[in-house]
Amino acid sequence: MEANSQLDVELSRAFANEQEKLQEIYDDAQLLLKRTHKDHFDLLVVLGSGLLEAADLIGEIEETLPFFDIPGVKDPAVEGHGHNIFSVNYEGKNILVYTGRSHLYEDLDPYTLCLPVRVAAATGIKAAFLTNAGGCLRDWNLGELMAISDHMNFSGASPFNGPVFTDISGVWDKELLETISPLADRQGVYAMFRGPEYQTVAESKFLQMIGVDNVGMSTILEAMALHQLGVKVSGVSVVSDLSFAEEIASQETVIKAVQSSIPKIVEIVQAIAREL
Repeated sequence: MEANSQLDVELSRAFANEQEKLQEIYDDAQLLLKRTHKDHFDLLVVLGSGLLEAADLIGEIEETLPFFDIPGVKDPAVEGHGHNIFSVNYEGKNILVYTGRSHLYEDLDPYTLCLPVRVAAATGIKAAFLTNAGGCLRDWNLGELMAISDHMNFSGASPFNGPVFTDISGVWDKELLETISPLADRQGVYAMFRGPEYQTVAESKFLQMIGVDNVGMSTILEAMALHQLGVKVSGVSVVSDLSFAEEIASQETVIKAVQSSIPKIVEIVQAIAREL
């Protein structure tokens, strides 16, 4: 595992009074590298709901292991999420692909939720690409990709405990945003609620009024945790339903819309990898 002084300093700051958690992150990272026969990874990709098939298209899958093989990491329980970690090689870059994620509404605490991405950071990644499927508050189309330029956190949770004061105004890296925006359909603000319930009509109108474009139940805590550790963060939200549509889209329609975005997601991952 490559030395990273900023990572070590920031992890020690985040877990100053929780040495067991700090050690778990380092131990898990060492195990992940050992199991994948790597000395580091360059890029982390987290695939959201319905996007599992993208993992097979990014590059050469060199190793596969289940989430539950990494101590403390929960196996994603929600339908549409995968259960494996892939080590992928694309043009000589080591890409760590998480084929799913867990959520706060699965009765998880923020530490457990963010453990997988912190472990990824400890393997040496320089950048992360986070994806999700979200409800859209604009007159957009199902299946469109929104590059995330900023966020609003309404989950009531934070990845930090104690005085881990962190400037999160620049969580979404501007250089990576310039890379991915031409390949996406839109650019906008993503908001996170805890879930599992969806927002009311009044909440949707409020969110639209204050500038939110897509809303979901994931991604933001992961992004903040990675940013604090010096990882460049980027992401997209796939339009999976339209919050103000007269008729609710069928599950079949939603799945089809999300899966239609997979070629663009693969193209974005490869573009980011080439920039590293």
